[in-house]
Amino acid sequence: MQIHIAREGQKMGPFAMEEVKNRLAAGELRGTDLAWSEGRAEWSPLSTFPGIAVVPPTPPPLHSPAVPPPLQKVPPLLNPPPSGLAITSLVFGILSVTLLPLLASIPAIVCGHVAQSRIKRAAGTIGGGGMAFAGMLIGYLSFALLIPIIAILAGIALPVFGQVQLKAKQAKSLSQARQIAVGCKIYASDHEGVFPKTLEELVPEILPNRDVFICPLSGPAEPMGYIYFGGKETDPDDNILIVSKSEDRRGKRIVVRVDTSGAIEHYTPALPAPPR
Repeated sequence: MQIHIAREGQKMGPFAMEEVKNRLAAGELRGTDLAWSEGRAEWSPLSTFPGIAVVPPTPPPLHSPAVPPPLQKVPPLLNPPPSGLAITSLVFGILSVTLLPLLASIPAIVCGHVAQSRIKRAAGTIGGGGMAFAGMLIGYLSFALLIPIIAILAGIALPVFGQVQLKAKQAKSLSQARQIAVGCKIYASDHEGVFPKTLEELVPEILPNRDVFICPLSGPAEPMGYIYFGGKETDPDDNILIVSKSEDRRGKRIVVRVDTSGAIEHYTPALPAPPR
């Protein structure tokens, strides 16, 4: 129990019960001093407190000062110090609309909620509720405004990214098809100018493995991603030698000719001759 002491208009304490007894014994406190503790309705002489030995009263001064009014409880602070989390929330809220969009909005929201919870539990000893609310509100507004912007940017970026991926697949498919055509040329130089009947004949003497036959446009599910026409080294240079089985989204294929030149173009398979 903590005891508040008042003498001649001056307040002392609070003191623990044991300290009050020691001060009474030392003459620093008097039994006539007014005292108050939690649970008492008004100030009363110290000698009336249970457990405190009665001390002979000291004659009061001729002009005793007025007794302070009864105190029910210690009032809350008029200007409590602001919560550190409330200040942090407000700072992050400002950053979320200036230097760090989106990145600062989440800490602003989290710190604002935690600060408001602690301020309520502190019962008036911590302030800054307005700062916490402002930081949290700015964080929510920043987050809500950035979501549509992110969606728009994603809508712009995804097609561009898809186009880059398509270009990469086309370039690799064309490179592999030309590598196969060069292999056919090397084969023909050792077989009287005749290209191989099938592309498998190029492995492993000329091409190290069959991975080159997988066209990136078709994907790994198609082990042979190219259509091979064969022929002779003496065929016209513009005769088609290799065509990719798959088309890109614009309907174009990889086309490589006898002279190993290649292009990405529309290809229409030749129709078989009508029966006679």
